[in-house]
Amino acid sequence: MLKKFCKYAALTALIAYPILFWIWKSYGFPIDVNTCQTGANGQCDYYAPEHIYLFVFGKIGEAFSDSLFITALATVLLAFITGGLVVVGYLQIRTTRAQLRAYVIAHVIDSNAKPGRFTATVKIQNAGQTPAYKMKVISRTCILIHPPTMAHEFLVIDPGNPSIAMLGPGLHVTHPSHIATSEMTEEEFSDATSDNGWLRIYTYGTVTYVDIFNKPQWTNFCLFHQWDHESVTGVTSEYHNDAS
Repeated sequence: MLKKFCKYAALTALIAYPILFWIWKSYGFPIDVNTCQTGANGQCDYYAPEHIYLFVFGKIGEAFSDSLFITALATVLLAFITGGLVVVGYLQIRTTRAQLRAYVIAHVIDSNAKPGRFTATVKIQNAGQTPAYKMKVISRTCILIHPPTMAHEFLVIDPGNPSIAMLGPGLHVTHPSHIATSEMTEEEFSDATSDNGWLRIYTYGTVTYVDIFNKPQWTNFCLFHQWDHESVTGVTSEYHNDAS
């Protein structure tokens, strides 16, 4: 509320200053508050503050009777109004695009450990109101120290898969991400699947796409797999979960 008041006050001062400056330059300000004026009783009366206000408003009235001043004032006000309309139009365009563009989200819906391979199934869904074009998903499933540090880089090498799809609003696809047991030792797998181990199996990646306004967008996702007896749950990591 205070910020809005300050903005309006600054705008008012910006408009009022050139108007008052115009009045001062065009009509002068001959009254000196230290100069006495002989009153009706013959005494020396000093100008009181209210006399100065009356003088100022009187000069403003004279200024408004000047057609050149009115034209200049109308031009200034028109410029402010036009600039305001441009800003409002720009904000409306940004709001409309934000409301209508595609928003792709990703999360693990299934974890399956089979002999020789662990597979995480990632659900890719368009939660926006328009299609996501040229959508591409790259991911990696691997064992990491849990929890990872902030400095860890969740890099995924793009395999160069030319498979690019269009995902309509409200629709979803699934994306499998694998890790072979040959990529880890028995000790690492045992520790990653225990309740209190210092390793975890992580699945992370990036979804890239183009929205209806031909603007590139992206969504990062990162989850780790938590074992609880026989069940496995995908838990969202505190890192690498952001989007454009």
